[in-house]
Order: sequence, then C-alpha cells, then structure tokens
Amino acid sequence: MEMTTSWKKEGIKQGRQEGRKQGMKKGIEKGRVEGEVKIVLRQLQARLGSLDVVTTDRIHALPIGVVEDLSEALLGFTKTEDLSAWLKLKAKG
Repeated sequence: MEMTTSWKKEGIKQGRQEGRKQGMKKGIEKGRVEGEVKIVLRQLQARLGSLDVVTTDRIHALPIGVVEDLSEALLGFTKTEDLSAWLKLKAKG
C-alpha cells in the first residue's frame, strides 16, 4: 500500500510541476503579446494621433502574427483611414 501511495504522491508532484511550467509558459506568451500590442498602439498613436476605442479593441483582438504584420505596415500609414483599410483587409483575409 505504501508503494502505491508514494507513486501517487510522485504523480501528483509531477503533475503540479508540469502545470506550473505550462502556466508560466502561457503567462510569458500572453505578456509578450500584450507588450507587442502596446508598442504597436504607441507607434500608431505617434504616427496618426489618438485612436478610437473600437480601433484599439480591434488591434487588441488581432492574432500575434497579424500584430507583427501591422508593426511593419504602420510605417506606411499617413492617416487613420490607412489603418482602417488595412484592418478591414486583414479581417477579410
């Protein structure tokens, strides 16, 4: 009985460790995404001025790969309409 108990305890310990690792990995990735979105929003605001809440929310909802694309595309934007058109195009594709 004691052998089963020690295996069970070891299994629980390993499960907790794995859970912590996965949680940390997800937390780090979420932080990275939030950081990239924050930088892109700052760049857009510096380039185009204040952004409305709807546009900001749309950018927060973008997948990380699209945020990375936006970080390059925004260099060619001169007005908020450029951003709106780009977001509309990405929503279709």
